[in-house]
Amino acid sequence: MPNLSPNALGSIAMACAGLAVTVNDALLRSITDDGPGPYQVLCMRSIAIAVLFWIVGRVRGDYTRRAHLSVPLFVRTAAEVVGAACFYTALVRVEFANIQAIVQVTPLMVTLGAALYLRERVTTAHYLTVLVGFIGVVVLVRPGTDAFTPWVLFAIGTAVLATVREFATRRIPLSTPLVSISFVTASGLAVLTAGLSLADGWEPMPGSGWFLMAGSVVALSLGYLLSVYAVRVGDLSVSAPFRYAPVVGAVAIGYWAFGETPDLPTWIGAAIIVAAGLVAIEHERRAGLRRRLVPVGPAARGGDEAGSR
Repeated sequence: MPNLSPNALGSIAMACAGLAVTVNDALLRSITDDGPGPYQVLCMRSIAIAVLFWIVGRVRGDYTRRAHLSVPLFVRTAAEVVGAACFYTALVRVEFANIQAIVQVTPLMVTLGAALYLRERVTTAHYLTVLVGFIGVVVLVRPGTDAFTPWVLFAIGTAVLATVREFATRRIPLSTPLVSISFVTASGLAVLTAGLSLADGWEPMPGSGWFLMAGSVVALSLGYLLSVYAVRVGDLSVSAPFRYAPVVGAVAIGYWAFGETPDLPTWIGAAIIVAAGLVAIEHERRAGLRRRLVPVGPAARGGDEAGSR
């Protein structure tokens, strides 16, 4: 993909990361439906992922050194860990597609934050794209229905913490390997869920649960790496709308895996979200073309000195 701009690469990575995490969520919920509690499953999965990234780091030579540890990394880890605990608390109590849709308020928060705090250039088209996607989420979730139980507050908290995570990731030095970031995150989640799971007690894992757990580890590992890559490679305000992509996958998974039949508003909301994503892709393609066509010589700059971004 050498011809793709950094923003295009970031957008693709963001969509793929979200879809991978959605598959992970579905696999974990399938395991909890058979008996084990969500914190027990999260603890076991986090330990497996931490071991996996430790092995990958050893093989590649990307050791997690003291120099890699920084305040932004600890902030990112804390936001990710507490956000995950909130999310999985709601996941087993709210319909799968609805919980996935609710957390999609994150792109709106990220775009506004990118304009206010990172001073990224956010155009009217960016705002409209995110707003249209947010409208699609509202249509899909339908405030005032049974989807809005008290457990929904945990999903809203997840969205807020996800926004904090994105900005903290942006502040992590580029010298910190992706494997190290993922290892620290998985280790932190393992410690938190180990404590929470002791209150619920542990139950035997069903035979099929081990296969589902393995799939969950693979899916979430990909999601970790792709999400960090997406935040680093492009502008947050551009890639943020592509977080809506997992909502469409969640509708399909909810129907196929959990018997949650989508109704007309669900399909309408999903269609709006897809349309917003396609418009964002086309807008970025045209913007990239215009940037390549704009002359960059002294005449175009009015004689000012050239400067890098």
